[in-house]
Amino acid sequence: MISHWEEFHSGPTEPLDKRINVTLSPKNIFYLNGNICDKLGNPEAVRLLFDKVNSFIGIDPAPASLPNAFPLKSKLGTKSRVIIATTFCKHYGIKVDSTTAFINTEIDENGILRLDLKSTTRVSRPGARRHSR
Repeated sequence: MISHWEEFHSGPTEPLDKRINVTLSPKNIFYLNGNICDKLGNPEAVRLLFDKVNSFIGIDPAPASLPNAFPLKSKLGTKSRVIIATTFCKHYGIKVDSTTAFINTEIDENGILRLDLKSTTRVSRPGARRHSR
């Protein structure tokens, strides 16, 4: 019998208290879980940056008083935050057809969260909608 094994490289899921999660929804909303907010210093607002050459989004903690600062809005009852980034996404032509998670997120030496648009995974079906009761 011939076997064609393929090794799974991702490993197990990290515990919730260590997991870093950033997603972008089709409605241009970034979701940052509490762990990444802690690592960014729990800012009130951020500047959004874009590297066209390498397809990276940068999220840089900033004072809410800056005219181009995007406020971090609370997710009810959690440490997570959201950024409503419609103007940013439209300006740079960033579009996802389903909620998309960024893989291998990192905070660089300047304190900027780097999100690689070439390293993502879909976390919901295209056009999927949650129904509330």
